[in-house]
Amino acid sequence: MDDTLDFHLLNDFQRDFPLCPAPFAELASRLGVAEKVV
Repeated sequence: MDDTLDFHLLNDFQRDFPLCPAPFAELASRLGVAEKVV
């Protein structure tokens, strides 16, 4: 992973983690990466 992606993931985990049936898929969609990356 690159530093930019790490930064965005940490921000989302700490501040705006989605409360839905597939939160990691939602985060991946927001960041434009595969769910497997998240």
